[in-house]
Amino acid sequence: MRFVAGLAMSLHNLAIVLGELECPAEGMVAARRAVEIYERLADVEPEAFLSSLAKSTRVLVDRLAEAGRREEGAAAATRAVELYERLAEDRPEDFLPDLAEALSTLSHRLALTGRQQEAVAAAARAVEIYERLAESDPERYRQDHLSSLVNLALWKINNVGFARELNRLVKAFSAAVSGSAVDRASLKEACRLPAAIRCSCRPSGPRDGQRARRHALSRL
Repeated sequence: MRFVAGLAMSLHNLAIVLGELECPAEGMVAARRAVEIYERLADVEPEAFLSSLAKSTRVLVDRLAEAGRREEGAAAATRAVELYERLAEDRPEDFLPDLAEALSTLSHRLALTGRQQEAVAAAARAVEIYERLAESDPERYRQDHLSSLVNLALWKINNVGFARELNRLVKAFSAAVSGSAVDRASLKEACRLPAAIRCSCRPSGPRDGQRARRHALSRL
């Protein structure tokens, strides 16, 4: 079993490297093999291999996304959430942050497949967890909490382009309030919502869109 576990780890690392080299198809194959092996190992020794299975599943989600496999990516992201739920149930202090991140990833993957209500539900769960984490460690989780609030608001108005642009604003804001002089100086410019945001906002109804945007900005 030791050699099998070593093979799984090597495949996991290979999938990461292939992703960095922009070889998504090859990375996807390596990640699938790693997940398959870790699945078998986790069935026998879950305490030893469940976290490794979860990590490899997240790598698989990334490689599937890069390869344009949206439906498969959403399925893998769902599986990653299920695994981190199991891990966080026994060791919340170690795995709640991973669960929140997995839920955020799932919300993105679901939104890209048009499953809007499911994306909103996953994003809402991520917000709840990040709120708890930010209360206990604001310095570490403030930016993640802000980003999760923005994602939740923006999935509700169903606009991925707006989400991408406003997340850039959130990062600038979070860096500025953390005390960086450079970021404080650039915050004024960053807070001018770029034309890309205004032009990309096409909600189903004008009142709903305005309300959602005001809500997102009010939470920053």
